[in-house]
Amino acid sequence: MAKSVLVDFQGNVQHICEAGDEFEVYEGPDSMVRWVECQSDDINDSWVLHNGVWEQNVQAPPSYTVLRRNAYGEIGEQLDMLYKDQMNGTTNWKDHITAVKNTVPGPNSEEAREMRASRVHITWGTEQSPAWTDTVNREVPNLVKNIGKKVSD
Repeated sequence: MAKSVLVDFQGNVQHICEAGDEFEVYEGPDSMVRWVECQSDDINDSWVLHNGVWEQNVQAPPSYTVLRRNAYGEIGEQLDMLYKDQMNGTTNWKDHITAVKNTVPGPNSEEAREMRASRVHITWGTEQSPAWTDTVNREVPNLVKNIGKKVSD
């Protein structure tokens, strides 16, 4: 059964409901959100409307740089580890860094390269060419739903 989906001009899902349960939104020519139809019951907020076509499970791949930076911890904590290692003759900092490098893929790792290569390329809609229009900025037939009266002011 088709779902009604409120999407913003970029194509991001804002709300999902059953057909008939929509609420009124501004539907003028410069509206920033529109109700559109999706034929799949499985739609969720990881889907994106792209030139009037639904793309499933579009998510930003993890930033391996950020993942690794977070795993290393704050620089102050690392310096404290180094200081304590120097004072106590231990290798806690070196062990910690080695563990991070062994368990969290780096940004230049094969895993990161494969993730970047498998990404679905999305050209986000713009205010001038919203996601519910096709590649030449025409509203996609039978996609956009008009709910209630059209508000023009």
